[in-house]
Amino acid sequence: MAVFEKEYAAYYDMLYKNKSYDAEADYVADLLHEAGIADGELLDVGCGTGKHLACMRKKGFSVSGVDVSQNMIQNARKMLGDDVALQVADATSFTFSKKFNAITSLFHVVSYLTDTDDVISAFKNITIHLTGGGRFVFDFWHGAGCLTDFPKTKILRLEDDTCSLMRITEPVMHFDRNVIDVNFEVHLADKSTGKISKINETHTMRYFFLPELEHYLKEAGLKCQKAYRWLSKEPLDSNAWYGVIVAKKD
Repeated sequence: MAVFEKEYAAYYDMLYKNKSYDAEADYVADLLHEAGIADGELLDVGCGTGKHLACMRKKGFSVSGVDVSQNMIQNARKMLGDDVALQVADATSFTFSKKFNAITSLFHVVSYLTDTDDVISAFKNITIHLTGGGRFVFDFWHGAGCLTDFPKTKILRLEDDTCSLMRITEPVMHFDRNVIDVNFEVHLADKSTGKISKINETHTMRYFFLPELEHYLKEAGLKCQKAYRWLSKEPLDSNAWYGVIVAKKD
């Protein structure tokens, strides 16, 4: 099933209006600063509507983005303007003529790569686009956390001047494949017309364990330098649902 279709993408920023993009960008920038990268060319793989890129641009980076969804890239273009290079492609196939000091992939984009060959192909493509000594920073669903605290059904209610929204999230675990089907059902009520509509999307997400990611990175010519709980400097443990890795190209 396709994801981030036009209807879902149109409400994406509303769904995540409480997400702390600034705090996440501060965290990623700090990881890069520790590696000696304070500015330069930065590519975000799976850039979505461009909010992380907007934050990183404010920090002095020259930013570019790629996303598999034409709808999300269109939204990013509205936010970032015409001077930012944006491309519709997946992580395995994007191509830029320049190389980047830093490449990021945030909000669990890597976990959308459910096939091992695709993970390795994506990492190899990222390696090609990094400068020597460049860093790849990405977050992911951490297997130990997912299996300690199983995902649960959740209901989110939001509204603004134009509509009321309710999203039901129902996860289905597939233990034989280390993936979770995240079934989204979004109910919308347009305040101006009274029209009621529904959007359904299923996002299949893979959870990873640190040793396998270290192996896939090595296969791609990258070395895992740091691995933390997301938004911290604490080591990964069974309580961590989300992890982050900083990898280096030699």
